[in-house]
Amino acid sequence: LEALCPVGTSFVMAMNPAQGMSQGEMAVMEMKAISDMTNKMSNVCYSRCIMGAYEKEISPGELSCVDRCVSKYTDAHALVGAELQKFGDGSGA
Repeated sequence: LEALCPVGTSFVMAMNPAQGMSQGEMAVMEMKAISDMTNKMSNVCYSRCIMGAYEKEISPGELSCVDRCVSKYTDAHALVGAELQKFGDGSGA
């Protein structure tokens, strides 16, 4: 979880912390959100970087592309999480 949310944000809490949900319910929602993000990232990076599924292993170029794609995706996810956290804390616009 920490690897996918490097800023330690809770997207569920940032979105609406006073909704009366238990910590368990929030944790389940957050895990679903992280699972959804991981699935989307996998689909996007695969379609952009893997040219064909005909080889036994991915090429160095494909590997580099996937590495950059995942890095950008997780960086963007962390930035959005940080902004949501600011919004949830009441310090954002």
